[in-house]
Amino acid sequence: MQGFPCFCDAATHTVNIVSVAADPGSSPPPPLESGDASVALASSPPSVGSHPPRSGPSSSQPTQAWLRAVLSGQFSLPGLLCVAALAEFFLYRLLQPLLRLAPGILPLWLWGSLDAAGTWSLHFASVLSLIVTISVLVQTISPQGLSPNPVGRLGLTLMTAVFSSISVGLLLFPGTVAAALGMVRAQWLAQTSSACVALLALLSLLPQRTARRRHKVGMLLLLIPPLILLDTQWGLITSHGILAPYSLMVVIYGTTMAAVALGGAALCMAPLRERTKRPDQVALTVALGTVAGMTALLLLDRGAVARLVYIGFDMHLPAAPLAQLLYLASLGSWLFAVVTLLLRSSHYHRRGIGLLLVGLAGGQPRTIYQQCFFLTGLLCLADSLRHGDERSDGAPGPTVA
Repeated sequence: MQGFPCFCDAATHTVNIVSVAADPGSSPPPPLESGDASVALASSPPSVGSHPPRSGPSSSQPTQAWLRAVLSGQFSLPGLLCVAALAEFFLYRLLQPLLRLAPGILPLWLWGSLDAAGTWSLHFASVLSLIVTISVLVQTISPQGLSPNPVGRLGLTLMTAVFSSISVGLLLFPGTVAAALGMVRAQWLAQTSSACVALLALLSLLPQRTARRRHKVGMLLLLIPPLILLDTQWGLITSHGILAPYSLMVVIYGTTMAAVALGGAALCMAPLRERTKRPDQVALTVALGTVAGMTALLLLDRGAVARLVYIGFDMHLPAAPLAQLLYLASLGSWLFAVVTLLLRSSHYHRRGIGLLLVGLAGGQPRTIYQQCFFLTGLLCLADSLRHGDERSDGAPGPTVA
């Protein structure tokens, strides 16, 4: 019984040492006696949840954390595709046409380097988008994937096989595909099969209870742009029957409806009920700044805005002021939703990545890489909603200061 007070004093000194190490601004503990030190080192039991001290310099910890994130798969293929898609959007779609309009504005070597970088970003994004889309589709049609129904998985498997084979042929062997099927028929098959995959994925998500009603409405709105493209380019919807009188309206206002659908889907996907101060402020600043800049440019030079909208998102800016206002509102809502989702905690990131890829696919995903952007983004959204990444819109979840 005589050693028990000594043991308590030693444990108290040990706790003081740990508290000082955790808080550098606190006052140092009183020095230990020689006997107390021996007892503290030999007899003090380890606390629950304690970890051994890390060896090595503290400067290597960010690198080790980054390597652990890469090796553990936290840097996903869709996230890498987002980086490639942003590079393709800025370097190829926006910067390259602007440079070719004014070839003498930059030195020749810099102009050539930026032009080559834009072309390279297109090729890299095209190949990477095809790889990522096929890998995401394979995960989707697995038994642990999106559809628990074997019949639904069978339909997804068939449409995945058609889209993957046609896309690989058009991207890597266009001459062979043109000689075997014809280029027009191959493009029709690629666009139709991608729309079928999107429709089957949505039908697999609708019966599941993890997704909220407004999320399902947002997914339904995302089907409007590819369906409008199929109608305007191939006449699959309004060319026959009772919808035939509306074919001209779809041709004139089709891109406007696609833009409004994208903006409405972004509002449905945004976590509006769970507010966090810093992400929402940054997202609102980005959205309002972009919309204000586009509005000022629209008042000064409408033709420049029309060219930017066309080369960036493959849409035609209408002449009606109300339709232009809808364009700007849709752009602002999409930017706000993407930025606030990506700046929040990690369980929102996959939804933000999906919404970003769907927007970068444009209002009319014609080419193979744009269809791959759209499908990868849509499947990322469906997967995040299937797992219920938003725990409760009304309950306070993890916040970002």
